[in-house]
Amino acid sequence: MVRILAVVALVWLALMPPLFTGGTCTAEFDHEAAQLAANQKSLATPALAQAYWGSRQVPISVVSAEQCRRAKPRFIDVCGSGVLVHAVVPVHDRICRFYRDDGIRVQLQYDNRDRLARMVTEMNPFRSLPLPFGITLHWAR
Repeated sequence: MVRILAVVALVWLALMPPLFTGGTCTAEFDHEAAQLAANQKSLATPALAQAYWGSRQVPISVVSAEQCRRAKPRFIDVCGSGVLVHAVVPVHDRICRFYRDDGIRVQLQYDNRDRLARMVTEMNPFRSLPLPFGITLHWAR
């Protein structure tokens, strides 16, 4: 019986950290999205985007329109008319990285004239558990 209680206690302790993030995971995502919006001129062309991500030491992958049409990467829905620059910004908070997502994915889609046509920023969503007493527990918020 003591072993069962010890196992339950260990599982409960492992599940507790994401309940007490206080919104840091979402704040980190929002900060990255705001930083990208503020630096949109630095992302206006694929060459500028490569320099921007290089200065931040964030690894990127560049997919040409031809490469996309031949073998569409699984992280995009539709190939565009121009180059796609895909970056994954590492999440700094350990709890967020372990329980929610280890990276913030950024897709920069350019048109055939190398102008930024679309910017998509993604991170796994946090989960919520509404309880009957009017309290909601947020997991890795």
